Amino acid sequence: MIKLSEVFSPYGVTFDSSVGDAAVNNIRINREKRILNIDVHSATLLSRAAIFEAQQQIAQADIGVEKVVIHPHFPPETFDVGYFDELVAALKADTPSLNGTLNDAEPELIGEDRLNVVLAHGGLMLLEGKEFD
Repeated sequence: MIKLSEVFSPYGVTFDSSVGDAAVNNIRINREKRILNIDVHSATLLSRAAIFEAQQQIAQADIGVEKVVIHPHFPPETFDVGYFDELVAALKADTPSLNGTLNDAEPELIGEDRLNVVLAHGGLMLLEGKEFD
Protein backbone atom coordinates (compact mmCIF):
# COMPACT_ATOMS: atom_id res chain seq x y z
CA MET A 1 0.00 0.00 0.00
CA ILE A 2 1.40 3.36 -1.00
CA LYS A 3 0.09 6.51 0.62
CA LEU A 4 -0.98 9.61 -1.28
CA SER A 5 1.68 11.60 0.58
CA GLU A 6 4.38 9.15 -0.60
CA VAL A 7 3.36 9.54 -4.25
CA PHE A 8 3.42 13.33 -4.27
CA SER A 9 6.04 14.29 -1.67
CA PRO A 10 8.80 14.22 -4.35
CA TYR A 11 6.93 17.12 -5.97
CA GLY A 12 6.89 19.14 -2.75
CA VAL A 13 3.21 18.48 -2.03
CA THR A 14 2.14 18.15 1.59
CA PHE A 15 -1.30 17.12 2.77
CA ASP A 16 -3.57 17.09 5.79
CA SER A 17 -2.50 13.85 7.50
CA SER A 18 -5.88 12.16 7.00
CA VAL A 19 -5.74 12.64 3.22
CA GLY A 20 -2.00 12.02 3.02
CA ASP A 21 -2.44 8.67 4.77
CA ALA A 22 -5.06 7.46 2.28
CA ALA A 23 -3.94 4.46 0.23
CA VAL A 24 -3.64 5.02 -3.52
CA ASN A 25 -5.54 2.33 -5.44
CA ASN A 26 -5.27 3.74 -8.95
CA ILE A 27 -4.05 6.79 -10.85
CA ARG A 28 -5.34 7.62 -14.32
CA ILE A 29 -4.45 10.56 -16.51
CA ASN A 30 -6.40 12.00 -19.41
CA ARG A 31 -3.51 13.41 -21.41
CA GLU A 32 -5.73 15.31 -23.83
CA LYS A 33 -7.64 17.15 -21.08
CA ARG A 34 -4.70 17.08 -18.63
CA ILE A 35 -6.84 15.67 -15.84
CA LEU A 36 -5.40 13.41 -13.16
CA ASN A 37 -7.87 11.04 -11.46
CA ILE A 38 -6.75 9.37 -8.25
CA ASP A 39 -8.66 6.58 -6.48
CA VAL A 40 -7.83 6.42 -2.79
CA HIS A 41 -9.04 4.27 0.09
CA SER A 42 -9.31 5.45 3.65
CA ALA A 43 -10.43 3.48 6.71
CA THR A 44 -12.10 6.67 7.97
CA LEU A 45 -14.24 9.31 6.31
CA LEU A 46 -12.28 12.24 4.89
CA SER A 47 -13.54 15.79 4.91
CA ARG A 48 -14.31 17.17 1.48
CA ALA A 49 -12.48 20.38 2.38
CA ALA A 50 -9.29 18.36 2.93
CA ILE A 51 -9.86 16.48 -0.34
CA PHE A 52 -10.45 19.74 -2.25
CA GLU A 53 -7.28 21.21 -0.74
CA ALA A 54 -5.27 18.12 -1.72
CA GLN A 55 -6.61 18.31 -5.28
CA GLN A 56 -5.57 21.95 -5.52
CA GLN A 57 -2.09 21.30 -4.11
CA ILE A 58 -1.44 18.45 -6.56
CA ALA A 59 -2.73 20.52 -9.51
CA GLN A 60 -0.34 23.35 -8.55
CA ALA A 61 2.67 21.00 -8.43
CA ASP A 62 4.91 20.83 -11.47
CA ILE A 63 3.46 17.62 -12.89
CA GLY A 64 1.82 18.92 -16.07
CA VAL A 65 -1.87 18.60 -15.21
CA GLU A 66 -4.56 21.26 -15.03
CA LYS A 67 -7.06 19.44 -12.87
CA VAL A 68 -6.91 16.75 -10.20
CA VAL A 69 -9.87 14.71 -9.00
CA ILE A 70 -9.52 12.51 -5.94
CA HIS A 71 -12.11 9.74 -5.75
CA PRO A 72 -12.27 8.58 -2.12
CA HIS A 73 -13.51 5.12 -1.15
CA PHE A 74 -14.46 4.19 2.40
CA PRO A 75 -15.65 1.02 4.14
CA PRO A 76 -19.48 0.98 4.00
CA GLU A 77 -19.78 0.78 7.78
CA THR A 78 -18.11 4.18 8.18
CA PHE A 79 -20.93 6.05 6.46
CA ASP A 80 -23.68 7.73 8.42
CA VAL A 81 -26.07 10.58 7.66
CA GLY A 82 -23.73 12.99 9.44
CA TYR A 83 -21.53 12.82 6.32
CA PHE A 84 -24.37 14.09 4.12
CA ASP A 85 -23.12 17.70 4.12
CA GLU A 86 -19.75 16.44 2.85
CA LEU A 87 -21.52 14.64 -0.02
CA VAL A 88 -23.46 17.79 -0.84
CA ALA A 89 -20.20 19.76 -0.98
CA ALA A 90 -18.77 17.23 -3.43
CA LEU A 91 -21.91 17.26 -5.59
CA LYS A 92 -21.92 21.06 -5.74
CA ALA A 93 -18.26 21.08 -6.77
CA ASP A 94 -18.77 18.40 -9.43
CA THR A 95 -22.16 19.59 -10.71
CA PRO A 96 -22.61 23.34 -10.23
CA SER A 97 -26.14 23.23 -11.68
CA LEU A 98 -27.21 21.44 -8.49
CA ASN A 99 -26.24 24.41 -6.34
CA GLY A 100 -29.22 25.15 -4.13
CA THR A 101 -31.12 21.98 -4.95
CA LEU A 102 -29.92 20.22 -1.82
CA ASN A 103 -30.08 23.22 0.52
CA ASP A 104 -31.95 22.30 3.71
CA ALA A 105 -32.48 18.73 2.46
CA GLU A 106 -33.03 16.09 5.14
CA PRO A 107 -31.13 12.81 4.75
CA GLU A 108 -32.33 9.54 6.23
CA LEU A 109 -30.45 6.25 6.16
CA ILE A 110 -32.81 3.39 5.29
CA GLY A 111 -31.37 0.01 6.12
CA GLU A 112 -27.69 -0.44 5.41
CA ASP A 113 -27.53 0.63 1.79
CA ARG A 114 -30.07 3.32 0.98
CA LEU A 115 -29.97 7.04 1.60
CA ASN A 116 -33.32 8.79 1.28
CA VAL A 117 -33.17 12.56 0.83
CA VAL A 118 -36.20 14.79 1.38
CA LEU A 119 -35.78 17.93 -0.72
CA ALA A 120 -36.86 21.17 0.95
CA HIS A 121 -36.98 23.33 -2.19
CA GLY A 122 -37.91 20.98 -5.02
CA GLY A 123 -35.50 19.90 -7.73
CA LEU A 124 -36.37 16.21 -8.05
CA MET A 125 -36.60 16.39 -11.84
CA LEU A 126 -33.18 18.05 -12.01
CA LEU A 127 -31.65 15.31 -9.87
CA GLU A 128 -33.34 12.55 -11.87
CA GLY A 129 -32.16 14.20 -15.10
CA LYS A 130 -28.61 13.89 -13.81
CA GLU A 131 -29.29 10.27 -12.77
CA PHE A 132 -28.89 10.92 -9.03
CA ASP A 133 -31.92 8.79 -8.19
